[in-house]
Amino acid sequence: MNILLDSVKLENLLLRKKSYIGIDSNQALVNVISGIGLGFGTYGGVMGLNTDLVTAVVRCMGLALVGYGRWKMVQAKRAAYSSELLLRDIEDLNEITHPFSIINIQDTFMTYPHRYLLRYDVDWACYLFPSFPTKLTEADNQEYLKKVLANALEVPINHLTLSLKEEIIQRKFSEKDKVQKRYDHKFYQCQIQDMPKRLQADTFIIGGVKYKWMTIEAMQQDTNMMNKNRDVVDVVSRL
Repeated sequence: MNILLDSVKLENLLLRKKSYIGIDSNQALVNVISGIGLGFGTYGGVMGLNTDLVTAVVRCMGLALVGYGRWKMVQAKRAAYSSELLLRDIEDLNEITHPFSIINIQDTFMTYPHRYLLRYDVDWACYLFPSFPTKLTEADNQEYLKKVLANALEVPINHLTLSLKEEIIQRKFSEKDKVQKRYDHKFYQCQIQDMPKRLQADTFIIGGVKYKWMTIEAMQQDTNMMNKNRDVVDVVSRL
């Protein structure tokens, strides 16, 4: 996966996490004291020092080290900061986003529209809202979306009306590429005038692609869908 980082943001992240990365100065001090204590305990008698005094000093130092070590272990457990978490934090700084337009089509042929059109995505092994790469300008994007939707659903392009409802950056795992990505999602509502009868079936296939109508409640009860696409479902549910 490619990552584009702001050096200032990366530096600030590393400064915030420096106490949890590698061995800090406190750990180095522990190592020095341990070495001194070991030296006194081993060679104190040879050097002519009072061995009882040396033993007492070493014991005190040992107890202090044990106490400090236990405290550091508790702190480390609370922080629970690993290389995997560091990588995730760095990925969160990723300036690269993947722009996609997500299409919300409701069953307006019903007296009370309450379902949304989903299509089966083989790479994700899941039913998802129709989505397509976003073009640079809004005008170009809407023109492109109408063309691909008209072609995919086999409806006249002049029967489609699009309206942009929301744009949001969302971080999620790509089932296709098996990596975390930041998506720039644009959510569009699409109205289909005179929706063909074949599109009104509960499930149907066009061009080898499976489609189905589902309510938000049914999506929320689908474990597979929630694991892979909860963020998008949550946004559509409040639009």
